Amino acid sequence: MVIDFVFVGTAGGPSAEAAPVQLAAEEEQAAAADADYGIYPAVMRWGSDHLPVACDVVLRTHAEVRAGEKKKNTRILHTVLFRMPDVPEDVYAQMQETIARLGCLEGIRVSFRPAGAPGLSLAGTLSGLEWPDKTEGYTHCMNLVADDVPSLKAYLHSPLHKEEWVAHMMPAGARGPPLVFDSELALSATAGKIQHVVLFKLPELPVEVYGRMQETVGRFNDMAGIVASFRPAGAPGLSFGETLAALEWPDKASGYTHCLQVIADDMSSLKAYLHSALHKEEWVGHMKPAGATGPPLVFDTELVLPLHGAA
Repeated sequence: MVIDFVFVGTAGGPSAEAAPVQLAAEEEQAAAADADYGIYPAVMRWGSDHLPVACDVVLRTHAEVRAGEKKKNTRILHTVLFRMPDVPEDVYAQMQETIARLGCLEGIRVSFRPAGAPGLSLAGTLSGLEWPDKTEGYTHCMNLVADDVPSLKAYLHSPLHKEEWVAHMMPAGARGPPLVFDSELALSATAGKIQHVVLFKLPELPVEVYGRMQETVGRFNDMAGIVASFRPAGAPGLSFGETLAALEWPDKASGYTHCLQVIADDMSSLKAYLHSALHKEEWVGHMKPAGATGPPLVFDTELVLPLHGAA
């Protein structure tokens, strides 16, 4: 029997993880805590005036620890929105060539597309969805998936990004700086679908409201042709500020704090989602308790990359 304390650890050996085991029932603990007669039941039951403590110990080798770490999701969805209402065709083609080279960087997959569902313009998409324009003037989206923070940092600081890609901005007629939003890639989907990105300004989102919003997102995932996730800004396991510090990159999120990512199989699936009571009433009903400080930004584009939320 072990009493009082259990110390668990290793010295250069395997990893040790401990989980407490309750030996003395709550009634026995209460009896032993009696200021006048507590010692008597403790001695009679356990043979000591100390109640016993115990734990289950799991030992893992270094190889097992590394294998477990690889299973953790470290992938980052790096969404960049641009205002380029009149990008020339030849410049757009040159930008796609740079995108292809960026996609060759280690740990990086990337695409660049205009607003609109596959085969449709933004106007055609909004008309088909019977939904208003909430793009805030953004016309194009770079959709980038990084395996982890080091991969994203290497991409951001590479000459291919900082020089070649940025050099396209003036010829493309970019109006103002881009909006950049980093969040955990928390869903999986095949390419060729519609990516419906919704950015929110919820700087003081209460924990309990966030929990209820996640429950609604869970119900979104029960809808036909819909996969959805809702995450705050920041790489997996990091706050937004910690992410920027790790990337050594400035804040370009324009005040947006959370992202609802919805992948729809087709226009009919997205339209059904948008006009459902689950979205228009239950989801929208969260906005006031969540402390929304303005309308959301909504951007629909073709999903070119297959998404895999788990590494």
